[in-house]
Amino acid sequence: MSLVSIKEEMDALVTELNRHNYNYYVLAMPTIGDFEFDKK
Repeated sequence: MSLVSIKEEMDALVTELNRHNYNYYVLAMPTIGDFEFDKK
């Protein structure tokens, strides 16, 4: 795996986790469970 693809995967995960955090903390409407979030 190249450094570029690793960075792209990391950026995608950060974006996804930020979206889940917003849904959980701001909207109070989690879209995934705590266990699934912790696995990411």
